[in-house]
Amino acid sequence: MNNSSSLSYDEAAAIVKDWANLCGHIDAETLRLQLGLTTAEWEAASFFDRVIPQVVLPLELEAQVGWYQSGYYRSDFQLTEQEKARINDLTILTKQDACLRLGISPRTFDRWKKRTQTKHVVHRQIGNNPVVYGYRQSDIDQMVVKVKAHRK
Repeated sequence: MNNSSSLSYDEAAAIVKDWANLCGHIDAETLRLQLGLTTAEWEAASFFDRVIPQVVLPLELEAQVGWYQSGYYRSDFQLTEQEKARINDLTILTKQDACLRLGISPRTFDRWKKRTQTKHVVHRQIGNNPVVYGYRQSDIDQMVVKVKAHRK
């Protein structure tokens, strides 16, 4: 058995990949595509195994490679409706992402946001760059419903 200190990253990755292939596990990108998730949804769902947990490495393999996370997932993983709703709520979109999702202009987004009283949930500013606001994807999806109801 190899000692984790004697393995390079590439050697450890190859060992884990071989183990995952033998067990029928798949990598993150393959599962993301299989589940039909956007990159933002995947990040929200897989961050700290919030919704989509990684498979656990066997203790012997963990000791051999020195990793505690496998980076692989069950190939038969399916999302429940409750998990899909949680991902929708955890996913944060920028204004630009929200406009693309809704198929509207930034100006229309601002009008809809005011009309529906949709609030940002996070904001980030890096250096002297403008502040970027983040909105819950679930709130953005509800904007359409609220705007349609308001028009009736």
